[in-house]
Amino acid sequence: MDTLILGLLLLKDRTLYEIRKLLSSSSIQLLYSCSTGSIQAAIKKLVTNAYVTAEEVEEHGRTKKVYTITDAGRAYFEQWINSEFSMESNRNQELTKFYFMGFSKEEFRRERLENHVENLKKAYECLRVVYEEGKKTVAPKELEDVFRYQLLTAKYGMDSAAFQIKWFEETMKELWK
Repeated sequence: MDTLILGLLLLKDRTLYEIRKLLSSSSIQLLYSCSTGSIQAAIKKLVTNAYVTAEEVEEHGRTKKVYTITDAGRAYFEQWINSEFSMESNRNQELTKFYFMGFSKEEFRRERLENHVENLKKAYECLRVVYEEGKKTVAPKELEDVFRYQLLTAKYGMDSAAFQIKWFEETMKELWK
């Protein structure tokens, strides 16, 4: 979570509200699950570690805290972004549930799997819209590489969801033939 927030702050200084809104209303929520509590805890940790500063500003008669990444935060993010990919992050929690599905009550199995496929289809459609809109967007010159990878991440999410939809649908046919 901390590197996700640092990445967002590299793009622009933000308030806690803006961070929460961005994480809950964008394609990021399909790639990374985060609660308000985990966002607040991560920001507190980032401030404690001096990776982020918080400045109170007044806007329209209201006081807000605006978070800004520090040089130490940039260095931490740079170290993380340049490190090797972790295979641990490729694990699928729902696949673990499927692995033990034989312990589930039979009357729930089909419904749970059908609901999962429907949720995957919704995620796919959301990512498809993000991807198609992103292809039409012209990023500022200094953010072209960042945007390119963000767009490809949406495509990865689409491809992953498409694979899972196909796999679960074929598996359900095999299970209930």
